[in-house]
Amino acid sequence: MKRKLEKSIFIMMIFLVLIVSIGAISAADNDSGNETLTVDEIAIDDNLKESPTDSLSEVENKTFTDLNNDITDKTEVDLESDYVYSDGDSAYSNGITIDRELTINGNGKTTLNPNGNLLFNVGTNGKLTLNDLTIVNSYTKPDAMIKNSGTLILNNVTFTAERYILSSAASNSKFITIQNDGEMTVKNSIFIGC
Repeated sequence: MKRKLEKSIFIMMIFLVLIVSIGAISAADNDSGNETLTVDEIAIDDNLKESPTDSLSEVENKTFTDLNNDITDKTEVDLESDYVYSDGDSAYSNGITIDRELTINGNGKTTLNPNGNLLFNVGTNGKLTLNDLTIVNSYTKPDAMIKNSGTLILNNVTFTAERYILSSAASNSKFITIQNDGEMTVKNSIFIGC
């Protein structure tokens, strides 16, 4: 009887060690630095607390044509104004083309696109880095804010979008924030309503 009790205790101890070992292995830091971000890993907040236009400053806004002119032939740009897509910006309905290396420091500024057109179209030879920028899209069609075929780096960028609704049956459709066919790195960025 004593032998049977010792054997039972021994087997229970083995199971206990096994369970603790599995827990320790599961809790181990597995940060290799080469993680791939998928749509399932993005936190989504559908509860917008203010209207997208409320966040724009009282300073006179510039257009997307102005934005294109401000970044042309530069490798780094510090934004000093908010930019709003206007009727005169139809030349940029397919996005401002980026086919070179460019860093845009948003300095907390906002771009507002009420028509749902592309903001940036990064070509295969393009490398676009966006820092500290808010991109707002009040759209009427399910297109992306950014199309990336090259390299896209997002640091402290906030994307805000409203829902795209085809019909009452599609009321839960989400907006495509970034169409990525290239390389993309996202750090400390927020996606609201996307």
